Amino acid sequence: CEADGCSLKPCFGFKCRSARFCLQHKLIGMIDTYHQLCKHDSCSSRPSFGFKDGSACYCRKHRLPGMLNLYAKKCEADGCSLGATFGFKGRSTRFCKKHHLPGMILAHAKLCEEDGCLITATFGSTGGRSRFCKRHRLAGMIDVRTKRCEAHGCLQRPSYRFEGKPRQFCLAHKLPGMI
Repeated sequence: CEADGCSLKPCFGFKCRSARFCLQHKLIGMIDTYHQLCKHDSCSSRPSFGFKDGSACYCRKHRLPGMLNLYAKKCEADGCSLGATFGFKGRSTRFCKKHHLPGMILAHAKLCEEDGCLITATFGSTGGRSRFCKRHRLAGMIDVRTKRCEAHGCLQRPSYRFEGKPRQFCLAHKLPGMI
């Protein structure tokens, strides 16, 4: 990096020019000229998706059908190509949901705030974030992670939707033409 006293590798420069500055010292209008970018026109994201045994050439948004995240850690089970999302608390992920071992937890899930509880938090105050599991929830707490009917004040789970769209309303609030 050309900034005084900075010893980081330069990755940013102006388009069609070599890299001169690091992320912290880049100038307005500079782009990452060091790393490969997504092959989609005008996309400036770094690629992480590609076909198995190939190289990453597209970002998540522009990936093609059948492409995999080539940088995500994979499940350690033989023959499984899914991402590793489960591991023991405080350790790195090792297995997918199907192959996880007893005692493993979903690595990036927020856990219940009760000491020693390893269950995912799903209950909290209305409009708030999840803090506790069902067993340890406080009085008046509701499930804040499960999608609810979009009708104002309705706490039912949605079952009805328009063709090609996600579920939006419960039986009592469904709109004409919903399936």
